[in-house]
Amino acid sequence: MDVALHDPHVQSGKMPVVSVEDAVNDADLILILTDHDEFKQMDYDKLSNLMNNKLILDTRNCIDATKTDVPVANLGNIYQYKTVSMKKARNKAII
Repeated sequence: MDVALHDPHVQSGKMPVVSVEDAVNDADLILILTDHDEFKQMDYDKLSNLMNNKLILDTRNCIDATKTDVPVANLGNIYQYKTVSMKKARNKAII
């Protein structure tokens, strides 16, 4: 499985950060984990033309599914901000 990361607020990290077009090129899924304004304003119909399969999993409810032809699964705010030690959380899935 290949994973490409795009975050308009991150320039570098442990994983290479690429342009949004490179991230969705030949993708089967767009997974939205942050609710940056840039993600709210993207043209998902245009981006979907670069994808193999057209599906968006929006974990932050930042996409209005009525404004795109791409299937969007809105999961709500699945992340709850709590004070948790990163040592304790490191080996646990956040779902």
